[in-house]
Amino acid sequence: MNSIKKIILLVSVALFAVIAGVGIHGDNSRLLDVEKISQSQLDGIVSGRTKEHLPVSITFKGQALQYCRNTDSYYITQSVNNSRWQGGLIVSSGYKCRILDTGLDKEEIIATNTPLKLFVYNDSYYDIKNITVSGMPVLSIVYSHREDTDDYGQITVFEPDAAGRTDVLDAKTYFCRWHTRGATSLQNPKKSYKLNLLNSSGDSKKVSLMNMREDNDWVLNAMYTDNTKIREKLCLDMWNNLSGEYGHGLEYCELIIDGNYLGLYALQEPADNKTFGQSKSSSIMMYIKGWAEDRTETMLYEENALDALREDMGVNGELTLDMCKNENFDDALEIFRWIKNPDYVSPYLTVAFDRENLLQHTLLCNLAMADDNLYKNQKICAVKEAAGSYRLYKTPWDMDITFHNENIEWFAMDINRTRYDSFYTKTQRNEQELKEMYLQARKDFYNEKYLFALIDSISADFESTGAFSREAAVWGTPALNESCDYLKNVISGRIKALDSYYGGV
Repeated sequence: MNSIKKIILLVSVALFAVIAGVGIHGDNSRLLDVEKISQSQLDGIVSGRTKEHLPVSITFKGQALQYCRNTDSYYITQSVNNSRWQGGLIVSSGYKCRILDTGLDKEEIIATNTPLKLFVYNDSYYDIKNITVSGMPVLSIVYSHREDTDDYGQITVFEPDAAGRTDVLDAKTYFCRWHTRGATSLQNPKKSYKLNLLNSSGDSKKVSLMNMREDNDWVLNAMYTDNTKIREKLCLDMWNNLSGEYGHGLEYCELIIDGNYLGLYALQEPADNKTFGQSKSSSIMMYIKGWAEDRTETMLYEENALDALREDMGVNGELTLDMCKNENFDDALEIFRWIKNPDYVSPYLTVAFDRENLLQHTLLCNLAMADDNLYKNQKICAVKEAAGSYRLYKTPWDMDITFHNENIEWFAMDINRTRYDSFYTKTQRNEQELKEMYLQARKDFYNEKYLFALIDSISADFESTGAFSREAAVWGTPALNESCDYLKNVISGRIKALDSYYGGV
């Protein structure tokens, strides 16, 4: 009986191995449901036919693939944890297609960025279409028209599922609008974007992308100044561990806009009222961009300036209010006056930072050396608790130049420096509280074993999916392993510095 079981097991294993290595329909002679051919067979096909650009459409998962002019390729996404090809390619009727056998398996094709050569032909002509296979989700935006500063069109999301990227979901297409975002980052050649999903009527459409929250608002972060493309993910992971309740979602993808392959991006949930479980009617979202004193004096104390601010719902480069309602605008200005000067006493508002949240944000700025989030780039949600009473919550934003990014020379500072949120010092919090929170973080996640494993996992994902090498080919990004080693060295130094500092508290 045991011998029979062993035979059945061996046969099952062998059968599974055969199935795992075959194409979409279990036929090893096909790849992406297209018949594979050798170079000699190809030579026979092209003989007697003329090479010509054939304007055929290539469909994958029911959606037409967008041709990228800057890389001469079409892009599809596949699982990197499954040897089986998910989905097939279909070309326009009236044409035949074959795919050149690379001699590589799926994992090798993806990791080495080996382009698939798709030959499309009829009786008289043939063409060669390059297909790039990515292990990352691929977002493809097609431009339609512009209104004011926004571009409109459609976005198709080719997205692996959540279960270890073991399969590919059906591609989904939505109407959308988008525009560039950022201030200093607008000077970079690779842009970041604010993306809004729409329905066919032009109204907001809430969708869950890459298993993040259901929303219509999204951020496409270019991560241009971050050589590793890991810093923001690392910082948000630390914040999610610290705060738990007010976490942020971030997932990687590759982006194509109107026929231009733009490389590796981070698709992020925006930091807004929904981050704190609030609505626009129950809270005010404030984005503190900087601390320009001359602008502040004009903004807060000149009557005509306040009238102008009410019209545009924003503050001249320093404070931005996210869709603030007219009836909340005076409250927002009073809150900002208090943020600028905690000694300010409002005639009708009571304002205070949430104690636990302030400690968490202060500690994060210490852990990640997030100077940029101490002095500016602060997102603050003012939650209305009662008439004339607001409690303030901070959340991190734009974290890609943390940990002494080697690209930012002017940002280099003494690694032993401790960083404190201005309100932490002004409200005279006991450092013992931060020490206790630090020691817990040190145990849970702020250690080399945890952080290095996360860095290694993300960088391995970048390499196995081929995404980082494609990013580097377009933008000249330095070698990933060298940048990750730099990041690890800084983290090790920071841990030692904070251990020494808090050990003396």
